[in-house]
Amino acid sequence: MRLAVVMVATLVLIGCEPPNVAGTNTYWVGGDVEISVADLALSAGLQGSDSVAFERARACAVQDFDGDGRPDIFFGAIGDRTVLYQNGTSVPGAFEFGSSRLISTDRFVFSAVAGDIDNDGDVDIFAAMGGNEIPARDALWENQGDGQFIDIAGSDDLAIANSWLVDEPSPSMSAGARMVDVNLDGRLDIWVDTYFPIVDAPPQLNSWSPRYENRLLLQQTDGGFDEIAFDGSADNGATQFSSWIDIDNDGDWDLYENNFRGENRLWRNLLNESGERGFEDVTAEMNIGDTRLERPLGSFVTAVADLNNDGWLDLVVATREQISLGDTHRIFLNVSGTGFVDVSEDSGIADLFEMAQGKGVMGFQVGDLTADGLPDIFVGRGGPSDGYGNRLFIASHLKEVEHVVAGVIWVPVFEDRTELIDFAPEENLVQVYPPYPYRTHGTCFADLDNDGYVEMFVGNGGRGLDGNNVREPNRLFQFTLTPAPKNLIVTLVGDGALVNRSAIGTRVRVGVEDNDGRRWDVHGVKLGSNGFSADLGPDVVVGVGFATHIHEVEVTWTDGSVQYVLHPEPGDHITVVHSGDKRGKQ
Repeated sequence: MRLAVVMVATLVLIGCEPPNVAGTNTYWVGGDVEISVADLALSAGLQGSDSVAFERARACAVQDFDGDGRPDIFFGAIGDRTVLYQNGTSVPGAFEFGSSRLISTDRFVFSAVAGDIDNDGDVDIFAAMGGNEIPARDALWENQGDGQFIDIAGSDDLAIANSWLVDEPSPSMSAGARMVDVNLDGRLDIWVDTYFPIVDAPPQLNSWSPRYENRLLLQQTDGGFDEIAFDGSADNGATQFSSWIDIDNDGDWDLYENNFRGENRLWRNLLNESGERGFEDVTAEMNIGDTRLERPLGSFVTAVADLNNDGWLDLVVATREQISLGDTHRIFLNVSGTGFVDVSEDSGIADLFEMAQGKGVMGFQVGDLTADGLPDIFVGRGGPSDGYGNRLFIASHLKEVEHVVAGVIWVPVFEDRTELIDFAPEENLVQVYPPYPYRTHGTCFADLDNDGYVEMFVGNGGRGLDGNNVREPNRLFQFTLTPAPKNLIVTLVGDGALVNRSAIGTRVRVGVEDNDGRRWDVHGVKLGSNGFSADLGPDVVVGVGFATHIHEVEVTWTDGSVQYVLHPEPGDHITVVHSGDKRGKQ
């Protein structure tokens, strides 16, 4: 394992000071690789479909909603239009999103998550409504197979007694939403974070008596959902953007509950321990040394990634109120399932985030933008009254750290590369641009043009309740790497019986080597949304850097079965379909 980690560290992009070239968004890393970033949102048709004003973004989800093989972008807002930007891109490296399909005109979409909820082969959308702004009814938009949607929340077509989808849902203040197969039955379930009551709701909504408990919508055999108040969470701490994470690689998914107005909690899923659904608070048990998974206070959003590429999922937690609460953003590294170590200081993140204190984390995403196998961190900032410049932190390498309790651990080191994205968008002569910077929310990392590299779609704008003064343009950042490292892109398809069709929860290990015969592993996982109201696209993108050979790809499905694909090439896009064979090879 140590040899594998050292090899990755030598192949990743080692940062240095950028050259002093005015007006560029390029820097040299390690003297070997150049990274340039361009914003293509205007030419791609992604700055809003209204000819006189920009649309306001809140939720973002990238999936192939219309089944044409190209990833589309779902775009939801608070009190504004909810649309689907359909991808018409025909040439890799070019972007054509000129066509947008209206889904709704006035819903209060605070968060959204996409997945094949009914295992029929197309991608559906669950929208969590209201958040911290207004009580509203959640929506489950069922895909009709071509990217057109019908809200089936409250539908009487699903006949399960007392189902959440039979009786019309009562209003709530739903914040974060995730899809996960909690009980490993092959059907996706839905987790809904719920925020605290507000006092300035419109008068007509005051009589709704909205609910404030966090909820687990457990899918039944006939497609209905049983609504379950989550164990231990009734004393709501303004929960939002929690993360599902398999902390011990036992196959069932555990929950890191993110509480903006209280301490955070880590819940172990006891399914594989007891054979029955249930959760146990293991927050204290999983703290190694002086780590406190309960912190930071005022945490706004969480994300999951394998930050040091050791095969164990880690946590990133960002606080919005670090000055007033004397706290900082946190990185918790998973030590082989035994617990978590706080490496915020060793990684450099604490110092980098400190420069952003008081500016308000709003959007947030973690993923590999540089194809080196180490996830990077994007922080979207702003506040209701003003926008602030976003931040981009690139993982440059891994360093060996001797922890007093955990022993030797490998810690990712981050460098501030905000200059790559800190520039105003190209102006459209038709639209009057608001002052830069903007209010950023849902941010998706995905290969939008099928060229093998990850782009970053950034949704901007405030809420519709505040009028047109918070309409702001979206961004589409394309990263160009010279010379170019490679990704392996893996499309996963479950069978809809043992494994959900979207394959959410499936893990991928890629074994790679270089021309000298040195080998190491790179890891990926299919998540059901990540960070602030967004996702990492329809595929698992695994950065293999400058590896010259891939000797095997190991896919571990949620039912425990394992399949192998032998000898794909760096840069390939492969599809793996669940076979049910415990040791199947393709």
